[in-house]
Amino acid sequence: MTNSTTIDKDAEFYKAFGEAITRWQYVESALCEVFIGVSGNAHPEVAAAVFYTPESFYTKWQLTHNAARLWLKGELLKEWKALKTRLKDESEVRNVFIHSITQRVGRHVENMEPDSLFITQDPWNPNSVFKAQAENIKRSYTTDEINEIIRIFNILREDLLKFAIKIRPDAIWRQPLA
Repeated sequence: MTNSTTIDKDAEFYKAFGEAITRWQYVESALCEVFIGVSGNAHPEVAAAVFYTPESFYTKWQLTHNAARLWLKGELLKEWKALKTRLKDESEVRNVFIHSITQRVGRHVENMEPDSLFITQDPWNPNSVFKAQAENIKRSYTTDEINEIIRIFNILREDLLKFAIKIRPDAIWRQPLA
């Protein structure tokens, strides 16, 4: 039976879920700023056009890394590698959000709040089960955990923008720091 409390919890969950997915685009845009910075002396709009040509995040991430390996040295390269690792880790979370389903948790699920929603692997897709096991990917998130992911995405975006400014202050062409 659905009551107003359940509807409110559902709305809160889906609001956070939608915001997390949307926030990822800000991370990707900030990565573009880094790519502009490591693209030598390319015009920012030309570098952005190159960055946005591939559709997959992984390709954009690899494109940026390949340019960074050539352009950056010393501490800047070390800082980039740390950001690259964070991007990879958080992109896995984003992928879970995009490629999973939501389910209502009943009273039978241990360690979960009864009658709450969570994101989980698609139970009809055996590949997602094997991938989650092989890569130790977290597959369920509560509303509070999703809100924490939003915070992490926002911090990652800020760190990418600060790094982009550090490597090429004139290259930031669209993204003011919040």
